[in-house]
Amino acid sequence: MARCYIKPRKMHRCQWGMDSCFGMATCSYSCSAMGGIPRTMLGSAQRHRHNDDADCDCNRTWKTVLHGRHGTSLVHLSERLESTAFCSTASDDTDSAPGKTNELPCRDVIVFLRWLLISVYAIITTIAAMLITPIAVLFADQKTGLLPSIFRWMETPDQLLPGDPGIVGHPVTYWDWYKTSCKWLWRNPAYRATDPFKFAPLVSGAGMPVLDAPKGNINVNNQPFVPGYFYGTAENAFHKVFDLFIVWKWPGINKCLRIRFGWKLQPWYHGIHYDPASVVGMHVCSITPFMSVG
Repeated sequence: MARCYIKPRKMHRCQWGMDSCFGMATCSYSCSAMGGIPRTMLGSAQRHRHNDDADCDCNRTWKTVLHGRHGTSLVHLSERLESTAFCSTASDDTDSAPGKTNELPCRDVIVFLRWLLISVYAIITTIAAMLITPIAVLFADQKTGLLPSIFRWMETPDQLLPGDPGIVGHPVTYWDWYKTSCKWLWRNPAYRATDPFKFAPLVSGAGMPVLDAPKGNINVNNQPFVPGYFYGTAENAFHKVFDLFIVWKWPGINKCLRIRFGWKLQPWYHGIHYDPASVVGMHVCSITPFMSVG
């Protein structure tokens, strides 16, 4: 059987699609150097793939998944194809020896390293924002709630100053407005600085983000308090991302350890539609040792 060996530097956008009838499956494949419209999988999930003149035994791959060897989820096939595409060490015209594999578990490592590099950048901008906030707010426009253009990277994309009225209230005097604005930016530092790394998911025909099967409890949170862990993943034409959320209550006190790494995907698992203006999909790297529970 021919194998897919990919040249990562040639990022072509490919289309995978499946038609199912009475448990039998067929796989259609096409690749265009200029990109194309994603085909629909099973009427809902959409997937883009990067490929370069690949020759795959698609029917066999799809039937293997449908017949239960790796489960019936498209997630398994997606992971398998992506692992081959990005982590194969064989040449394009050479097949592996029988019983051996040249696939390396590097995709998840690359995803983690990308998140780690963004986290370093986010930490630096967060520290800078915490220090600059009292000065930046002095030059903010109280009527529009906007900071000067040089400080726009410190704003929150979904709320203008002085912040969310449901949280900060409605300050009356300028001094109250100034203090509330500073607290808001300290509470949500350098949000716009990481906007370029915000994740935009593939979206189904119903407007719902296409997500992989979650692990743990999708309701994990500190308010309302639901201890445990949640782990979810998603991908688009260019990146795979993850969301790891851990909440653990300290014995004897009304506080919990709250850890959030990855990108904010959890709200999408609750059925929220994709909104580019929302903070959902943002990069996150936070460890709060003593978070209030409620």
